Amino acid sequence: MKPLTSAVLILIALQIPLSADELELADGGKLNGVVRSITPNGIITADLAITDEPAEILADKVSRVRFGKAIRNYGHDTMLTLINGDRLPCDITSISESEMMISTGYAGPLTIPRKNITTVQLGIRPRKTIYSGPEDLNHWDVGNNWHFEDGALVSDGSGSVSREFKDLPDSFSFSLQLKWADKPMFKVFFSSDSSTSSGGNHDRYFMQVGSAGIEIKRQSSGKNSYHSLIVVNRSIDTFKDRKANFEIRFDHRQQRLLLYIDGQLEGQATDPLPMIPEGKTVVFRSDASKAEAHRVSSILLREWDAAGERHRSEDRGDFGEDALINNKGERFGGRLQESKVSKNAMTFLFKSPLAPEALQIPAAEVSTLFFEKTDTEESATPPLVLGLSGSGTIGARSCTFGPDKVELTHPLLGPLKLNRDVVMMLQRRPWPESQEPPTYDEE
Repeated sequence: MKPLTSAVLILIALQIPLSADELELADGGKLNGVVRSITPNGIITADLAITDEPAEILADKVSRVRFGKAIRNYGHDTMLTLINGDRLPCDITSISESEMMISTGYAGPLTIPRKNITTVQLGIRPRKTIYSGPEDLNHWDVGNNWHFEDGALVSDGSGSVSREFKDLPDSFSFSLQLKWADKPMFKVFFSSDSSTSSGGNHDRYFMQVGSAGIEIKRQSSGKNSYHSLIVVNRSIDTFKDRKANFEIRFDHRQQRLLLYIDGQLEGQATDPLPMIPEGKTVVFRSDASKAEAHRVSSILLREWDAAGERHRSEDRGDFGEDALINNKGERFGGRLQESKVSKNAMTFLFKSPLAPEALQIPAAEVSTLFFEKTDTEESATPPLVLGLSGSGTIGARSCTFGPDKVELTHPLLGPLKLNRDVVMMLQRRPWPESQEPPTYDEE
């Protein structure tokens, strides 16, 4: 069977009906079908509506495959990273001097030599979506000069629109896309105790976007009403098409805010005030008199597990030994001897050169385990990457897709059978450095 060319792929894409899987082509086109297998020499076999038999497609003509089967969240709260960079959401069963046993809902129990593990992060949880929209103005308190149009809240002059989110968690991620017609004159208040957008004695945060730049401030009911937290010295004129994607992450426990613009971390700060705003209201404010001056869309509020951010910033220390970091940020170097379970609670036995006996540290108090570094063979890094729900990734040289299972041979784990509903996408390495592994948001 001769692999399909780019011209034939375009013809098929125009004729087939929508199907389960979506193949994103390197030239920007898309193809729908059901992927059956990928061979080590780079051939994708897929069922396409226009062909009577399975079609063969050159893998280098496909940038990514998004699988249409319903994705399931397996709820694991531990992330194990292998020496080749693959990430496995899992639960720890036991740890010995030579290996770790884990359980997974999507691949069953696995036993992994410790030499093949770099990091184990505990306390990772899927993020729950609180709100995604807007789809209409239901539940929004519309003041002056705002309306809904084509999936966006649109300002027609000076005024505000607000909404209370009673299920807003203590730590959250708040993202939106903002488009402006000329020069933005825009504010968004969050964790607000009021739906008003005026000054006064209120406890909340707000981000303002204007011709002078972008800034996040703390508004307080105390004597000093306003405190500058994050300033982005970037001209509004540098944003292409007069739009930007903003994400604000708030870590309630550490009173820390992080601001991302178009996926890049632009600043972070700690709230200097002792009383944390406990409000649940979001307010959008336009101070521009021009009609349709601002368009707010792609609003997403979701739970944010700040532990993941802490994990990425933790220093593992000496690569020639194991390391354990607890939830307080304290690091211990030495050797992780084993784990023990008593009364359904796991404890790690960690031998530090600073103590005569092994420390017994409850797993519930551990943030990250680092294992002594070993050399990684190049053959352990396969060219294909499967993106899993729960921010996991797993490499493969080839794989076969059945109705309910994905079969592959992993260079470190051996033959694997994954539940099909854990696999979100497939693409070739390298995974883009700017792109975190795919996440699964629990609805």
